[in-house]
Amino acid sequence: MIFTYGDEFVYQPIQKRGYFDTIAQSTVFRFVGPKATKSRVPYVKAEQENLIYQPLEKPNGFRLLVLEPGEGSDRVSCRLVNVVVSWRTQYEALSYTWGDPAIIEEIICNGHKKHVTANLQVALRNLRFKDRPRILWVDALCINQDDLDERQSQVVMMDSIYSGARQVLIWLGEENNEVKGAFQVMKRLECSFKGLHRKRYISNRAPFLDSTLNTLFPTPLLGPDFEWEPVLALLRQPWFQRMWIIQEAILPKRATVICGQTVMPWYRFEKVLEGIQIYSSSVASTTNNDGIRQAIATGRLIMVARAGQHGRGLRTLMSRNEDSKMLDLLLDSRTFQCTNHRDRIYGFLGVAKDKDGHLQPDYRIGVEEVFRRFVIWDINRHGNLRVLSCSSSRSDSPYKLPSWVPDFANLDDVNSLMRYEKRVNFRASFGTTPRAEISTDGKVLTLGGMELDSVAAIGRTGKDELMFLSVANTRMGNSRLFMQSALFGRQKLKYHRWIIECMEMVKKMDCAQYGLPNEKYKMSEKRWDEFWRTMTCNHNYRALRAPSSHESGLRQYMELLEADSTRDEEYLLQRFPAAQAFERSMIVWAKNRRFCSTKSGRIGWVPRDTKENDLICVLYGGQVPYVLRPCEGGYKLVGECYIHGLMEGEAIEWPWQERKVLAREANFPIL
Repeated sequence: MIFTYGDEFVYQPIQKRGYFDTIAQSTVFRFVGPKATKSRVPYVKAEQENLIYQPLEKPNGFRLLVLEPGEGSDRVSCRLVNVVVSWRTQYEALSYTWGDPAIIEEIICNGHKKHVTANLQVALRNLRFKDRPRILWVDALCINQDDLDERQSQVVMMDSIYSGARQVLIWLGEENNEVKGAFQVMKRLECSFKGLHRKRYISNRAPFLDSTLNTLFPTPLLGPDFEWEPVLALLRQPWFQRMWIIQEAILPKRATVICGQTVMPWYRFEKVLEGIQIYSSSVASTTNNDGIRQAIATGRLIMVARAGQHGRGLRTLMSRNEDSKMLDLLLDSRTFQCTNHRDRIYGFLGVAKDKDGHLQPDYRIGVEEVFRRFVIWDINRHGNLRVLSCSSSRSDSPYKLPSWVPDFANLDDVNSLMRYEKRVNFRASFGTTPRAEISTDGKVLTLGGMELDSVAAIGRTGKDELMFLSVANTRMGNSRLFMQSALFGRQKLKYHRWIIECMEMVKKMDCAQYGLPNEKYKMSEKRWDEFWRTMTCNHNYRALRAPSSHESGLRQYMELLEADSTRDEEYLLQRFPAAQAFERSMIVWAKNRRFCSTKSGRIGWVPRDTKENDLICVLYGGQVPYVLRPCEGGYKLVGECYIHGLMEGEAIEWPWQERKVLAREANFPIL
């Protein structure tokens, strides 16, 4: 509860949960008072002048909301109190969806009427206690949203504010008829998925035990009458698409999911989400709804980032190195929603492990400038060009950005080659550092590098011509039934035509280069090795080096696509596992890219906007090659590419005399 002594506010924390909290409340906090602050504007004067917000005059100061007790239809009433970051300041943080700003409700704050979104009003109504105040941090109320300076200073403090909360309350909304009973169903799923989690844990560390694990940890098949709908409706809630939830759910040590009056600890909630994902991919399909996939992806992102934030040991080190950098979070949250697109960058300052003092929020500058500054910051901060691997559609963007600055509010649905930089084996520039210069007007980025090749021919994109629905989304248990279905018949025809088209591009290139007649062409062993590795960018779906089994996987995949549905079941199922593994890897890397051949006889994958005669270049500091398009005054960046034979520093290692013939070293002014 809050006591007021003149113009000074004293905060008495609510009881925490857990042994440490109980001990702390009965010992330390009985003798050590909370950290309170004074304002130059006395409380009585603030009331007289109709001031809801008192100035935050301490460098580490922020406000807390005292939610007064109430129940039922009682009007929501609260007070704001100035405090400072301190171990003595205890509170809970609220994570919720703001909702439609046009739909507002009235509450009482510091004795005055204040309008808030209907979502917040409903959340406060449900979260208040009946018999005592509840102390919360709520962004929309605790920050004076009309004060630009305060907003910027509070964004910088987000990590301290959320980290200092005893827990975060994740408010998903009221418990309507659609989601009623969802938590009870999730508890049943938690029990059903226990063997599934054990099997996945062991399988990730010892894949050769897969067949044995199916016997040791059988997963019960949930029947067609299983009550999926309440869970699926819960996962369609807007909270899972909100960008700010990432740091809100990651930073506090504890998190609780709340829907109406029912609650579930986050660690159990995320375990069920992970179980649904594993079950859908390996046992039986649940749904293909985009909203559900978004919720599952959100849960995984938060789970991995929380492991890096609060975990221990090797898992923490891996998370911090590979999943919690600014760019990683940007790529993983590309489908999330936020009102102010500056927050695509600023929303991660509290959780990104690579943040520093050179990247500070500034809401006075335009969105284009925020994005541009971030690209420059990332290049300087990490000494590489990984940020240039982000791609976005220029035709759909409302912003006028240089070609080297992606529209981070509208990133393409494509897996960046450099998303898992610690796993992939790409080092096209062989450890060189960027030779980067920015023009005085900040619009031109000049990079040093080498022009190595140019695009000769381009194929179709996976997104436009393929649905990516066939073998990879099928289970072994019903593979025979699926491969006899009309859906598989249509899909395998599309896949077959597409892969044959890629092979024909190789054939046409080789025949022209070596003067061979088309009817006598047979892909050489060396070219076949290049082809199957290129189809998966020489990596599997986990971004690790492609196993040699992918070579036979492609052969068996082609056999499946060509197979007559009347072939015996043993013939089909013998080829299914290797074909499935190959296709799963191909989908990860080929999606939204175009197969290409180059004028020097190479093959690879290029961005979907690539055109014939575009240049293939290795830029110093870049771990992958890039496609550049000459234009008046310089070049335009088209995007990253995979060109087999240029991915491991081969061009940099060429002898100098050979390099002079095969590559042209230059500075590239990228507009």
